[in-house]
Amino acid sequence: MKNTAQIFKSDKFKTAIISIAIRTKPDFYDASKNALLAKVFSVSSNDYKTKQDFTEKLEDMNGAVYDVSVIKKGDEHIILFFMEVLCIKESSLKEPLEFIKSVLYNPFVCKNAFDKNMFEREKRRLLNEIKTKRDKLSEYVVDRCIEEMYDKKGFGINSKGDYDVVSNITSEELFEYYKYIMENGIFEFIISGNINVEDVKDYIRYNFTDILYRDYKNKCEYEEFYNDEKEVFENADIKQGKLCVGFKTGICLGDDEYIPLIIFNEILGGSPNSLLFLNAREKEGLCYYINSYVYKFKGVIIVQAGIDKNEYSKTLNIIKETIKNIKNEISDDVFENAKSNIIKMYKDIEDSMPSVCDNILNNILIEKNITIEDYISAIEKCKKDDVLSIIEKVKLDTIYFISSDKEEVVK
Repeated sequence: MKNTAQIFKSDKFKTAIISIAIRTKPDFYDASKNALLAKVFSVSSNDYKTKQDFTEKLEDMNGAVYDVSVIKKGDEHIILFFMEVLCIKESSLKEPLEFIKSVLYNPFVCKNAFDKNMFEREKRRLLNEIKTKRDKLSEYVVDRCIEEMYDKKGFGINSKGDYDVVSNITSEELFEYYKYIMENGIFEFIISGNINVEDVKDYIRYNFTDILYRDYKNKCEYEEFYNDEKEVFENADIKQGKLCVGFKTGICLGDDEYIPLIIFNEILGGSPNSLLFLNAREKEGLCYYINSYVYKFKGVIIVQAGIDKNEYSKTLNIIKETIKNIKNEISDDVFENAKSNIIKMYKDIEDSMPSVCDNILNNILIEKNITIEDYISAIEKCKKDDVLSIIEKVKLDTIYFISSDKEEVVK
């Protein structure tokens, strides 16, 4: 497969979006370089050396929004450029495209290294974000659970990187990695809005030639299942324990069973009327909150709950029993309500240009062309038996719990 530019005209919105996804499958160390490189890309180029220069240029473009981050989609870590610009009249987007070209091709470099002051500032910023991850406990426990599920490989590598690894990256080393990415990275362009498609295509064709049309071999990563579930406990000075339970299914976006999977999850814990909420909170009063969601590119279901430490065993048992006995609790009304909720979610995508562009990127990654209408049609056609068949594929993998006294939990 060769990477290409996906360019679409739409006058539905008053803005245009330029999205460039640099696809990588990093090891544990290069993931940290990705995170730091995204920080550098987000604040400087040789043409706009300071944060003020950057801000003023964005203001000149009618207050354009610009950011670079790292997102995970399955085992891929994607350095994602996102730019949203006002586009009421048809535009060639020349100015914003030149801005991104400056960032990519003309970085703020001195003597084969990123500018030391800028580099150290962004490195401190990233290290602070990594250091304070634990302050956002609901996100932290999910990250830690996934790390344990995948042994800090592929999907299990945190997209922000590792504190110790980032600490040891030099500006020279990051510049060498930047050159490697520019020479070998897979760049996916997604551009949409009230644009002159031919003008935009011509600009991309003549200014980004060297990073277009590269061959990409999408190696399929098969899920590994283990017979024994893993329990991980962590101690922290907190009032409310945080429980995270990770299940593997082996069903991913683009698979035939993906739609039944997300309907199953909606019934399990994806809505305020979910079975987990009714069984664990409403009936038993065991938790402050409980929900579940699916990582679509990995087929992982994560169940999260806020509980007192002495309710750990009871809550875990109810989660297991709810999944085991779910076929007895899916009435026709529950099933149809779940389908309606998910259809609404997909219809909402069409009202958000970033979401539309994200769906295009998803299609690129799975090498299929599935429209929003296709998803909605598949949901409407899905039968209850299709959803019930998912139950046998939901395998408990890892239980992660953080509370104020792990000794008492273990007992």
